[in-house]
Amino acid sequence: MRLCFMIHALTAGGAERVLSELANHYARKGTHDVHLITFQPEGAPSFYPLEPSITLHQPGLNQTGPGGLSKVKRILKRLYAMRKILKTLRPHKIISFVDEMNIATLLAGLGLKIPVVISERIDPRYHNINFISKILRRFLYPFSHKLVVQGEYISSFFPYLKKRISVIPNSVLMQPSKKQLTGKLRKIITVGRLAFQKDHETLLKAYAKTREQFPDCSLDFYGEGPEKDILEALVKDLKIRDSVIFQGTAKDIQKKLLKADLFVFSSRFEGFPNALAEAMAVGLPVIASNCDGNLELVEHEKNALVFPVGDVDKLAEHLSLLMSHSKKRVQLGNAARNSIKRFAPEKIYEMWDEIIEDQKGEEQT
Repeated sequence: MRLCFMIHALTAGGAERVLSELANHYARKGTHDVHLITFQPEGAPSFYPLEPSITLHQPGLNQTGPGGLSKVKRILKRLYAMRKILKTLRPHKIISFVDEMNIATLLAGLGLKIPVVISERIDPRYHNINFISKILRRFLYPFSHKLVVQGEYISSFFPYLKKRISVIPNSVLMQPSKKQLTGKLRKIITVGRLAFQKDHETLLKAYAKTREQFPDCSLDFYGEGPEKDILEALVKDLKIRDSVIFQGTAKDIQKKLLKADLFVFSSRFEGFPNALAEAMAVGLPVIASNCDGNLELVEHEKNALVFPVGDVDKLAEHLSLLMSHSKKRVQLGNAARNSIKRFAPEKIYEMWDEIIEDQKGEEQT
């Protein structure tokens, strides 16, 4: 079976990681001809490793520029390039990730009679797209073969696609190394794009409230994003520059997690939080906000401490509790690691296989 995976770019990010791993899964089977299309320039490296047998297509149409007629021309040029590749490859199935790419893929594939599996990778109730894209999404999504979402709470956003929706969470690889939670809590870590969605402001304000009580503790941020300058200014205003470090992105994030003592995830909204899952997989105790995506993984006092989105005081209270009680950290860390086993890759890939390898209802053989 020839499969074609579509995503805007293969940079660092949750959707990019999941699609890369999914493409690798089918490439390793040895029975599929796997192709991957992005809009990156030819030769641009993937942040995540890809199997050598995967054919990467990079038409180089990721440019930005002025709006108006020039923007329309760029969009049409992009759709033409996508359609040309698809007509040449004639894949048996197309798998597209992320709303804007889903729209472009469905437009480019109109009339080609190739089943298109699309996937939303974030909570659409909070992730805003422009007005025209919203109209196109409503018109085009019914032409998809399947819509894959990461939780039931997302499926409710698409009542007109009820029969086409499949809920598939992300896979989480259990790490062989487990965090040894002994001694004092000295390092807190968070992983995620430095953007509005992650609400790092709440974490910084809560952390600042604990500084006098726990002066030996530090806070590391892993990720890049548009709010970095804002967050650095807030760190200065809160007078915590001596203990907060913005580390940038890291490919070996498991190693960083194993060096930490506590993971905090303060997001306003999520799809399926990969970073949170990875922290739980190494046995770190976690504190997470109660947005729907996080609640797919955590349960208060069972395998994590949970606080209301944006509640600085409650987050500070949880931080103080875990900073003070090593037994509580051990309990939550062990419970977190055990609870994540239900997302084992073999279980998740079986769910994808039912959609991707199922020949029923396909127009093309």
